[in-house]
Amino acid sequence: MPLVSNNMTCCMKHFITILLICATTIGAFAQSMGIRFNDRQGREFIVYAPSGQFSYSMYEGDYIIRDYEGRVTCVGNTYISYNYYDHVTCIGDIYISYDSYGRVVQVGGLFLTYDYNGNITNTSGRVRNNSNGGQNNGYYIKQSTVRRN
Repeated sequence: MPLVSNNMTCCMKHFITILLICATTIGAFAQSMGIRFNDRQGREFIVYAPSGQFSYSMYEGDYIIRDYEGRVTCVGNTYISYNYYDHVTCIGDIYISYDSYGRVVQVGGLFLTYDYNGNITNTSGRVRNNSNGGQNNGYYIKQSTVRRN
């Protein structure tokens, strides 16, 4: 007589299958990409895709301004703005756009493409679209249009 019955073996196979499906799904949502750029004074900012969360560096003597909800709205003299959904939409002169699922699809001139599972499949462009030391001469790119500051 076998040590494990056929019912037990069948249940174990279903359990392993469900576990693998859950692990794959969790892995798909855990993907993140940090998009790093500097403001005009050299402070480093990182926007994480797809979430839109960000981090920043500071110089000695820099100040931080927060709004009534506690969100950072200014680091030194670099202003940060948010949309209705609390997604950061602008850091200095770099604009960030989102798709209908709340995923980052554009940071300055850098475009991100996602597959149907929400994984980043491709990037194109640069955060700053020129080669003059990171300065963009007062222009920014937002949704494929060029505007003057």
